[in-house]
Amino acid sequence: MEFYAQINNVYVNPVIIPPPQKWWLDSFDYYFAFPLEAGKTYGPIFRIGGKDFMPIIGNSQDQYSEKQCFYGFTCPKDVEEARTIYDLHKSNPCEYAHKFYLDILANCIDAQLFIGPAKNGKAIQIGINARVAELIKAALEAGKVYPIKIE
Repeated sequence: MEFYAQINNVYVNPVIIPPPQKWWLDSFDYYFAFPLEAGKTYGPIFRIGGKDFMPIIGNSQDQYSEKQCFYGFTCPKDVEEARTIYDLHKSNPCEYAHKFYLDILANCIDAQLFIGPAKNGKAIQIGINARVAELIKAALEAGKVYPIKIE
C-alpha cells in the first residue's frame, strides 16, 4: 500500500498504529477506514472459519492467524464460493459463516472498520479494530452470533 488519501472525509489506506502485519495489508487491494457512529447498528457481517469463533485481531507469531479473511458482507453459498470471493488461506476450514450485527454503544467513540476489496478475491472484506473485537465478544456472550453451516 503506497498511497494514502481522503475522499469525502473517509481515509483510504490510512496509517494504522500499531501497524498491522504485512499479510493483513496485502490481503486488501486497498481499504477505507470507517469510524462507526455511537448508538447505531451495522450489519449483517459474516466471519468465515471453523465451528468455534473468537474475534481476535491476530497473533503476531502466526502470519495466518486470521486466515487471510477477517470478516465480510457476503455469506458464501458453499466452500468453493467462500474460497473464491475472499481468497481464503488454505488453513481456513470454511465450515461456517458466523453472522452477527454490530451494536455500537451510546458512549463508544473509537469503533472502526477497515473495508475494501479482497486482493485476488471477488468480495469486500472487513478488518476490525480492538474496540470492535470487544463488541463482537459481547455479542457472542449474549448469544447474538449465528453460525451458518457451509457445505
